[in-house]
Amino acid sequence: MTRFLPLILILLLPATLPAQSGLKEIRAYVSRPWDDFTGDPEMHGCCQGFNVQNLAVSSQLSSQGKITYGPENLGDNNPVSAWVEGDARGDGIGEFIEFDYAFDRAFEQAAEGGDKYEDEWYILNGYQKSPRIWQENNRIKTLRVVLNGQDYCRVHLSDEMGVQTMPLGFLAEQDQPRGVLHFRLVIEEVYPGSKYHDTAISELFW
Repeated sequence: MTRFLPLILILLLPATLPAQSGLKEIRAYVSRPWDDFTGDPEMHGCCQGFNVQNLAVSSQLSSQGKITYGPENLGDNNPVSAWVEGDARGDGIGEFIEFDYAFDRAFEQAAEGGDKYEDEWYILNGYQKSPRIWQENNRIKTLRVVLNGQDYCRVHLSDEMGVQTMPLGFLAEQDQPRGVLHFRLVIEEVYPGSKYHDTAISELFW
């Protein structure tokens, strides 16, 4: 058996290395506590909202009465609502959000407000309706960002309530003229909920 071990390793390497090779690793950090954000949800003080085109998701949880879990909840300035993936088989690994992002417009909005636009995005990870509901549902541990069809980075999120900043840094790497970019955000790993397997995002903005 020992003499076959190097061959086994060689066969395994092509399947494991490409997923890690050349992919930027980014660690998000909590920049605003949950109680501060929920106490004044209209005053982000950091962002231009969630202005995107062609927003779509791979799945969503079915509505429960008047409560919906669609992608429109990602940009409604309301942490009580959330997009929740609808993977009935498990924890939502591989489920995704995708959209077209016109960052020329983001620059214009920042200039109008006298701000300097930065390519940092903000996320309320998990279903942040309340601490109990947040704990009961899955939260995202690792999010893979796909830019224009190519893997761009992997974002590691902390298992905390509140606003997390994701310093993506993609603008400096784009060729002029800057226009519309297509993003896909893919769930790779989750923090398991204490009661449900549903994975959620309450807000996404910049």
